Amino acid sequence: MAVFIPNRSIDDILGAEDQEGYLKWTWNERTTPAVTAATATTGYNSWMRGLTQYVMPSMGANVAGAYCIHSNAYNFAAGQMMLAYETLLGSCSRAAGTDTFVPGSAMPSRRWTGKAGAAAQLVSNHTMLYVPATFSGAVGVVCTITYTNENGVSGRTATLTLGSNPLIGTAHQIGPHLQSGDLGIQSVQGISFSGGTTCSVRIYGILPLALHHSGTGLTGGMGQFMIPVPQPLLQAGDTLAIYRGGTTISGSGTFTSFFAPETI
Repeated sequence: MAVFIPNRSIDDILGAEDQEGYLKWTWNERTTPAVTAATATTGYNSWMRGLTQYVMPSMGANVAGAYCIHSNAYNFAAGQMMLAYETLLGSCSRAAGTDTFVPGSAMPSRRWTGKAGAAAQLVSNHTMLYVPATFSGAVGVVCTITYTNENGVSGRTATLTLGSNPLIGTAHQIGPHLQSGDLGIQSVQGISFSGGTTCSVRIYGILPLALHHSGTGLTGGMGQFMIPVPQPLLQAGDTLAIYRGGTTISGSGTFTSFFAPETI
């Protein structure tokens, strides 16, 4: 039976890095073209998903996974940037009035920084509805998502009324539209549309790893930075993505992140 050595202190992190090394990644990410602004029926705050996603590489035999312990960023425009772990919870497309739902994966169970116990169920607290292709003939399309909440209760629903033909790259927060009392999503069981002729969305479960903000009026810069604590244990094959928020125009930014191993 594997015995995990939790990273509960700077000494633990330095010891693990001395034994197994660490991973450093620098991403120069761009979001383009311009996207559709959010409204009170689509998450309130406008977001867009980066063009490229990143997959955690294979790790050594003595490594259980890695934690994002430090990041810095430069945003080339005012707004927010978020480095996030994401899971595709499900997708749906509509053609000729017929919806096709494709189930994705549930949020996994993972260990957290500083925790020596068993893995815990992850819950998406920043779930995104992503538009992979511009809608056609879609005015006021209603998208209904059926999901399991943070307590494992299934059959819950969230409804977003999308604007006229949302543009490719648009990402809308689902959180404000969860059923009353719910805080997050474990999995998605269904997605359907009302209205529109050609529609396609993907639902991503998100856990923020690092958040960066360049204030209003800035043309870019280091701005304010935050790393949520605790952090989930990232494993080989996990997908990381960069989202830009607070703006609808194309732009770019740079993230440099350090990942420390957790050894077995």
